[in-house]
Amino acid sequence: SKFVLDAAAATAVAAEEQGGEEGVVDSIFKKVIIPESEQPSRPAAPEQGCVRVENEGFLDKVSDFTFASFLTQPKVVTLLTKVRDECNWVLASSPLRSNILRSVKLTEWTQVQSQATTALTTELQDKWSPTCRNHMQRSLNDVGKGWFNIHEQNRDIYEFSKLKRLMRVVKQTMEDTLRFMVEDTVQTFASFIEDACAGDVEITDAKTVAPEDTRTYPLFVLELVAEETEEGGLAYNVDPEAYVEAALEAYDEALVATGTIEGVEHQVMAHLLKNNKSMLETVSATEELPTACRERIETALREWLPVADDYLAKYDKYSEF
Repeated sequence: SKFVLDAAAATAVAAEEQGGEEGVVDSIFKKVIIPESEQPSRPAAPEQGCVRVENEGFLDKVSDFTFASFLTQPKVVTLLTKVRDECNWVLASSPLRSNILRSVKLTEWTQVQSQATTALTTELQDKWSPTCRNHMQRSLNDVGKGWFNIHEQNRDIYEFSKLKRLMRVVKQTMEDTLRFMVEDTVQTFASFIEDACAGDVEITDAKTVAPEDTRTYPLFVLELVAEETEEGGLAYNVDPEAYVEAALEAYDEALVATGTIEGVEHQVMAHLLKNNKSMLETVSATEELPTACRERIETALREWLPVADDYLAKYDKYSEF
């Protein structure tokens, strides 16, 4: 208020007459109490930017680490980089088509999924695995005798060499790639089927069908045909159950196909590992994730079988020709 400002001004004038500017500051802030900081105090900055550590036996530890590690040669690091680069495109692949936007017939569905599975399997068998093998042979071919000698003739020496550990790392990298790809595929495919089966349909009669929250184009095509029997009547050209079986069959075939990819160890060390052909391990159909995704697919498709039967039943009153 005005009285407070006047009092402060009078105090400031009196203080200035007595002690100048310093007296003014002291008189105004002499009753101000500065609270203590609640922030924890920081330690003093070190004189040097390094922290001293004990270096007793440091050279011995470096020697032990170098002896145990196989990442001691630039060619090995380059090799692993090339293998990882080959694995990256596999991660973006899929043995199943999950981007079908239009309606398809049973034969077309079977053909599309079979072609996708066959194409990827062929590429993995004829391109991916041989390319990884070639990278290993070219990178290590001129290394010579030592830990990474791919021309080693003694099986016991090979089993305890760094080359054996390198082979194991390459194998696990390729197996991890297959596993991540397959796991992503089964989840994406299950979500694709569930999305295609989403929504509901209200059937009033043969001509009045009201879809609600469904796809713009149904995933599968069913056609009504006249039955060539004495009773006559109408039926679907394909049993709706066949679509369920076709989707599950494509799913199962994709899982089986990804388990037919050769590893590279027996190819590179063929002179030591004769008749020792090994396949890369991948996701098994009996594991929890693929089993659950298969159940999701079957459940989503079977929910529409009664709807198909209900629609066909609307033609019962027209069954006599």
